[in-house]
Amino acid sequence: MKYCFKVTAILVGIVVAIVITLFWILNYFIYQHEPKGELLNETVSPTGDYTVNMYVIRGNATVANSLRGEVIDHTNKDKKKTIYKANREEDADVEWLDDFIVSINGIQLDVRNDSYDWRKNK
Repeated sequence: MKYCFKVTAILVGIVVAIVITLFWILNYFIYQHEPKGELLNETVSPTGDYTVNMYVIRGNATVANSLRGEVIDHTNKDKKKTIYKANREEDADVEWLDDFIVSINGIQLDVRNDSYDWRKNK
């Protein structure tokens, strides 16, 4: 009985580890290899520490246009991070509210740790 329990526990642990690993790998590849798009506008923060670049990703007959916003952290070796993804949009209204908070099409984001993805934030 104890042997059966140990084998079951080990198998469950292996399956959970495989599922977590696959989820992490797929998530990494989905977000790291997204289309860059065509630069729409560039907005620098009041202090000059951050730049938000907005890109429009042109769709086709079956795919709608979308927007992608990327923040560049000039205080951290110009590290880039995608902070905004929106579907069925092609215009970007970007306004800095303070040194760290930016409003993109009415969505307020702290560029240090927030992000908006239309697939997750419906």
